[in-house]
Order: sequence, then C-alpha cells, then structure tokens
Amino acid sequence: MAWFDNIENLGYELESFPEFTAITNLLLPQAGDDARELKISTGIVFAAIYDLLVSVAYYQESIANVGWMYCAKVSPGDPILTFPFVNACPVCTIANGEIVKCTGNKPESGKIGKITSETLLRFLAEVFQQNGQNLVVKTGQEPIDYVIADTERSAYLLGEIKAAPLVVLPLAADSEVWRESKPQGIVPVQHKDKAAVNSLATTPLFMLMPVRDGDTWSYRRVHLGAKSDKNWAFEGLAKALQHDKTIFRDYLLFWNNALKVYETKDRTHPLYWLTNGCGSKGSINVSDSKTSVGMDRTDDIKKGIYQLLKIGAESRKNDLPYSLTIALISNIHAIRHYDDYFQPVEDLVWGYDSMRDKGLFHLYDGLFSFTRKSLKTHWLSILFAFTDDHS
Repeated sequence: MAWFDNIENLGYELESFPEFTAITNLLLPQAGDDARELKISTGIVFAAIYDLLVSVAYYQESIANVGWMYCAKVSPGDPILTFPFVNACPVCTIANGEIVKCTGNKPESGKIGKITSETLLRFLAEVFQQNGQNLVVKTGQEPIDYVIADTERSAYLLGEIKAAPLVVLPLAADSEVWRESKPQGIVPVQHKDKAAVNSLATTPLFMLMPVRDGDTWSYRRVHLGAKSDKNWAFEGLAKALQHDKTIFRDYLLFWNNALKVYETKDRTHPLYWLTNGCGSKGSINVSDSKTSVGMDRTDDIKKGIYQLLKIGAESRKNDLPYSLTIALISNIHAIRHYDDYFQPVEDLVWGYDSMRDKGLFHLYDGLFSFTRKSLKTHWLSILFAFTDDHS
C-alpha cells in the first residue's frame, strides 16, 4: 500500500506537553499587541516565540556538568559561567563585541532536526487551537515530515520541514572568582573554556539575554531555576514570563535586531555573532553555514524543493478521495537566498508526459514561514492567515 492510500493514519499525533502550552498561553494572546506596539509584523513575533521555545528545548536536551565557559573579563568581581551554543564567549560578545573563542554545545544534527521540527509543529498546533481551527497536527513518516489534517473537509496538508532557530541564547550561572597559579603568583582567571559545574540540581540557572543600553548592549538574567526534573526549563520560563511581563518584550526587541543584522550580514554588530550561521571572525569559526537559520541553508532549499516534487509525483497521478496540498514549512524564510533559489521556480508547473489528461500542477502549493509565505490555494490562505510577512 502506498503512503497516500492510508493518509488518515499517516504520521504520529503529538503527545501532550503542558509546560509547552503554558508558555504559548502566555505569549500568543498578546502577539498582536506586541507587534502593534513595536511596529513590527506579527510574523516577527511568532518567529521570536519559536526561537524562545527551541532555546529551552536545547537547554533540556544539551545541558551537562561540562562544556561551560567561565568569563570574568567583563565583570571581574561578578564572573559568569555560560553554556553557549556558538563558539564565542557570549558575555564578551554582548558586552563589547569581542570574539573570544570557546566551545559551543550545539546538539547533534539528528537531535537538532527532531527538536526544531517538533517544536514548529507543536507551536502551530497551539496557534491553530487558540484560533479555533479544528485541525490535527502530526509528525510525519517517510516520505513526509508532517501532516496537518482538516478531517471535516477531508483536506490534508503535508510536505517537508526545514527549520532552524536564528539564535539560541546561552544558559548561564553565577560563579565565584576563580584563580590560578602563574609565575608571578596567584592571579584571577579571565576565561576558561570547557569548565565544569558541579551540581546542576542545586545551581540556579538563567538565560543570558541581551538588552539595549543606549547605543550599546548589555544583558539581563532570566531565571529558570535549577535542573530539577525533565521539563525544568519550560517550567522555569513559564514562571518567569508570568512574573515579569517585560521579559518577552526585551527578548522581542533583541530578536528583531538580531534578525536585521543577520539578514544584512552586519559583521560589525555584536548581535550578529550570536546568530547561527554567522561564519568566522579571523581564525575563529563562530557558527558555520550548516546552522543557517530557517530554510536559509542552500542545501536544505535544494533538498526541500526536490522532496516536494517527489511527493507530488508519487501522489498526483492517482484519483484521491481527499484534497491534498503540499508545502514546505519553516520558522524563517530563506531570508538571504529567496531571490536566488525560490523566485526563479515560483511559477513553475509540471505534469506527466504519459498522463497529459491529468493537467499541470504547481511545483509546490505553498511555502510557509512566520516571516514570509507564498500560498497558492485558498485553503492555505485561511490556514495561515494568523501571520503577516516580515518586510
């Protein structure tokens, strides 16, 4: 039996995740107000929420006693231990734009794909639910990554996911002043890579979040609590957001600026060196292009377009008893590569040489991300009406 012959049972429904829902319940109802107040698109707000959710998922997946970066250079009397996800000390990067090499804790590629895809689907499911859309969202199985079903209309959206966060902020902890023995005597340590934290269960942890301070950037601590149980980071963030309404506003201001400098490749801006796929500075590979954000990695674009064509070619030759729509979805569009890779094929259609009576089909029915969308069917326009494009 072909995969499209049993589409009602294709894929796996998402398990309940109350801690995840607690965060979206706090942030989604105010998304429109946040966008209007800051004069940004709702797409930016949704994309920023996605990154925040991925960040705490990374914390829970990656945190370990080892792999920390000790920094006392910025505040010698108030040093910080960070658990970074790019290869540069985040404290020095935020405070003065200095790139000090460290070892990032990016999860393994297989884990990244699972986290980013499931977070996107779970987040979309929360958005649909809050908008009163009666849809079933499921993770996929070969050859598809996801299924979104409107069973009342017998309509199915499926396809490929190419998602990756713009930035994953470092986890951090306060530290005592460290000292080391040198020929000139006992001196304070400025930096130590691959440092260790003895007890995560008793160490108060926080997200290190950049905030604008006039013409410069500093950072604030968003306290998440200790690593107490499986979903400690989601629980901690939900409590922090509920207690302090300024946290997400500050995060949104930071995130919007980070997107701008990523898009324009402003290598002079300190926030640029916190973004994924920012490249190298001198001999330090801060974050390579394999971690480019959203669907902006060129290899992902090529694979995604082919996979949509393959899914269409396998299914369109059949007279299906339901409506089938095929789309590539992400958190952020190909912000640097859209014109070079998607624009030339946007109006492309294809057909079967041996079955010309079937007519012609779009290469894809939709490209969706929170920051830009290209939707070719009325149903998709209704489905994704909750967000407007970044400009």
